[in-house]
Amino acid sequence: MIPAYTWYAAPTGALTFVNERCANYLGLAENDPLRFGTDTGAAWDSHIPLLHPDDREEARKFWSGCLSTGAPGEVSFRVRNAERNYRWFLSRAEPLRGNDGTVVSWIGINLDIEERKKAEAEIRRQEGEFRQMLDLTPQHLGVLGADGNPLYTSREVLNYFGVTIDEWRALPAQRPRSPLRPHPRRFLESAEQHDGPHRVAERDLECDPA
Repeated sequence: MIPAYTWYAAPTGALTFVNERCANYLGLAENDPLRFGTDTGAAWDSHIPLLHPDDREEARKFWSGCLSTGAPGEVSFRVRNAERNYRWFLSRAEPLRGNDGTVVSWIGINLDIEERKKAEAEIRRQEGEFRQMLDLTPQHLGVLGADGNPLYTSREVLNYFGVTIDEWRALPAQRPRSPLRPHPRRFLESAEQHDGPHRVAERDLECDPA
């Protein structure tokens, strides 16, 4: 048994075959035509009801686009299993062409990304909690990425400068004029700790470093 969820579709887009792993996941009967590659003349979007209701419109648009252009593509959606639960999959579709260039069939592979989706959701949850903590802290705090670009800052900072979070991210980096304060990027590259007093101007005012 191929260790992947694979499928074939007719040039029209109708699903014609799923491998054993995929058939067992869907809970198909042992004599289901999809297990044997039998073309039953199904509609091009006959597989859509197998997907989560919230993912059906996007999946239908994706598949319609592939069929109309003949181009490969990939899309993520949740697929219902035999127990009527849903798991996330990344589906990749590729056209198989004849000698004259016409599409003779489609082959696809679905990769289970449920755990990745759960991890991404957990990261978003933790980021939300962290941002809430920043917003509740009456200090000027900010978060920079590994490349030194600003990611997030506290509400206190935004209110102080009178900017939105997007405007704050777009603010140009100000190089300190004092030789006693090296450019912050040097600390990012060396992972050195740095602290010291600075005078910071509010809103559009200008202020030299102390």
